[in-house]
Amino acid sequence: MTWVAGAPGDGATALTSAIEQELVSRGVELCGRVTVGAYRVQGLVLLGLARNGQQSLHVEWTLADSSGKKLGNVEQYNEVPEGPLDGVWGIVARHAARGIVVLIPR
Repeated sequence: MTWVAGAPGDGATALTSAIEQELVSRGVELCGRVTVGAYRVQGLVLLGLARNGQQSLHVEWTLADSSGKKLGNVEQYNEVPEGPLDGVWGIVARHAARGIVVLIPR
């Protein structure tokens, strides 16, 4: 189960889709409901104020078990050009999605 908040433009949809594709590519089965042995992935996006045509992007991924117990988190920080993330995230979502997979037990 995946949930993303705080992303402008199509960020929530793009990040959710990218995370799910990344997990499937690594052999993780997706389930749209909470089940025993399942993981919950949550993403929180904070986009800073623009300065000199750039703005800070902070994405925090949290992995929890099916009961909601936190198993770990990954934080990503980048400077991005001002404006594009107000629309389509595309490649940015795919790169950000790779951050959570380090927390998935193999």
